[in-house]
Amino acid sequence: MLIMITLYAVKSTVGWDTIESEGSLETVPPAERLRILKFKKNEDKTRALLAILLSRYALAKALQTQEDELVIERDEYGRPFLASPHWEGDFNLSHSGEWVVCAVTSKGKIGVDVEKVEEVDINLFKGVLTSRELELLAGSKGEAIPVFYSLWSRKESFVKALGTGLSQPIDKFEFVAEPAVDGYQVRLTDAGILPSWKCKDFSLDKGYSLAVSTDQPSFPKIINFVSTAELFSTPLQTRSMWYHCEH
Repeated sequence: MLIMITLYAVKSTVGWDTIESEGSLETVPPAERLRILKFKKNEDKTRALLAILLSRYALAKALQTQEDELVIERDEYGRPFLASPHWEGDFNLSHSGEWVVCAVTSKGKIGVDVEKVEEVDINLFKGVLTSRELELLAGSKGEAIPVFYSLWSRKESFVKALGTGLSQPIDKFEFVAEPAVDGYQVRLTDAGILPSWKCKDFSLDKGYSLAVSTDQPSFPKIINFVSTAELFSTPLQTRSMWYHCEH
């Protein structure tokens, strides 16, 4: 079976006032609506809504079905997953700054992380980096902050792909470039290379880092850019169902 991995991105070009005035928030089920409204900042509300819409758009494309055929739930860690129809795949979401991204694989596990590169005190994070990563930062000279965000995005994408919260300490794994590998291999500092896991950086936009981790052998070649107009154009009656799992 051909394994399909796709990567989607949407840039937030709509304000929360417009979303409210046009009733776009009403297109998501009540539980997700309440979750969105808990955010204090309007830009966070907008990104959360776009993440829901983008995931449904991407899954409908992947399964070649209508959005109203999709049932999406959340696991005990709050990670969304497709509960119905049954499939062997996975999807993951991330958002930062102006961008929302969604990675989908037709089989196995996948994680994605996007980060807006901003000023940060790297010293606060040295405890979560491996000795090799610290050496890489030390040798990066004036590029230390972008390098740090690249390392962080890779780590976040891998943890999210595992889907087990922070049960895997993030200072216990790193990423190794190999000539025969598209991207990076994942190496546990105390156990060596994890053969089935790989991670790759993608170029999204200036001032952003983006990484995808998966246990599948290949990565998408491109990012599929979607407009907010495409996401908001789906009629209300075709919106898929979201439920929160109670734990």
